[in-house]
Amino acid sequence: MIEGEHLSGPLTMASLAIVDWMITMMDSQEFDSLGECLRSVVIEQSQAGSKNPIIIGLANGMIDLSDPIIHWIMLLLDQRMRSLAEVPLENGSPRGPPKAELIPC
Repeated sequence: MIEGEHLSGPLTMASLAIVDWMITMMDSQEFDSLGECLRSVVIEQSQAGSKNPIIIGLANGMIDLSDPIIHWIMLLLDQRMRSLAEVPLENGSPRGPPKAELIPC
């Protein structure tokens, strides 16, 4: 799955899709941890018939939260949330991460 220190192109795209789904889900729901949010994304996307290989691996138990790819997703999520916090909305208010304090996986 991981080539050296980098993911293959398809896995990078799959990871970014999961990050987007997690951010969307955190905008509408509160979670006690990022792991809980990720589990909800896996359930929702599995039920929707997602072809995302990471979602499929998590749903089938082939990937668990200790897998390096999950660490990569959490790093991407952190980076995306930081960048979103820096971009002001049209009304001048910065968008930030969810207000609830999240506990890492």
